[in-house]
Amino acid sequence: MSPALYLTVLLGLWMGAEACGPKENCCKVCPAGWAQFGSACYIYYHSAMAWADAEKFCTSIGGNLASVHSKDEYLYLRNAVLRTTGQHSTAWLGGYDAAKEGVWLWSDGSKFDFKFWAKGEPNNAGGHENCMEMNFRVCKTCPSGWSQYGKSCYIFHFQPMAWAVAEKHCTTEGGNLVSLHSRDEYDFIRNTLQRVAGRQVNIWLGGNDASKEGVWLWSDGSYFDFNGWNKGEPNNFQGHENCMEMNYEGRDVVNDNSCWKKKSFFCAKAL
Repeated sequence: MSPALYLTVLLGLWMGAEACGPKENCCKVCPAGWAQFGSACYIYYHSAMAWADAEKFCTSIGGNLASVHSKDEYLYLRNAVLRTTGQHSTAWLGGYDAAKEGVWLWSDGSKFDFKFWAKGEPNNAGGHENCMEMNFRVCKTCPSGWSQYGKSCYIFHFQPMAWAVAEKHCTTEGGNLVSLHSRDEYDFIRNTLQRVAGRQVNIWLGGNDASKEGVWLWSDGSYFDFNGWNKGEPNNFQGHENCMEMNYEGRDVVNDNSCWKKKSFFCAKAL
């Protein structure tokens, strides 16, 4: 699913405002609404943003997304989120490796000495995971009837619909027609389809080039890095094939087809 997940924000700020009595007793305190831990101030925003937008917001009020340098600091942040929201909500931290894959940095410029990754992380799933989050999947599960793969939930709808109608239906469920970013994800869709339908049903995917011929986009807004087209596809046969399907005629192929045709489909949404 979308690499630009919209998560809540943990913001860290080095203590700067001074509250002074006599000069020898001058000390630094956090701004109103912020909480102190060690030599830093923190505030939690329960407003979902993409990582870059969250970091920009943090810098606009004098800080950065929170960096974590000790187990105590990590536990403090988890407890702060729990105290504010009543649950371990997922939140962005300031770590990223967008500049060079595998070289993690903190957005506040501090030394990256973090060592509390979950088992098997960071794994750059799908080749486009460059930002750090905390509390992933701690209190989240897919809704009843949905299947989980990675950080997304999927559901199959057998009732055939035109592409636009299917996409609208998915959005009413909080998702989009499924996008594909790896061979493993493609195989997951085919295996799930075989399990729930008993055969390889012809289905819509979330890809389309209706806005500009040949410029393919995913309806969920994620980066279009798909390269598993069938040989000779997409070919825009007769000039009106602008939507992506898989399992054409039951075959293990992905190609373009006319969007008005009715097909079964998968919806997907972030966990």
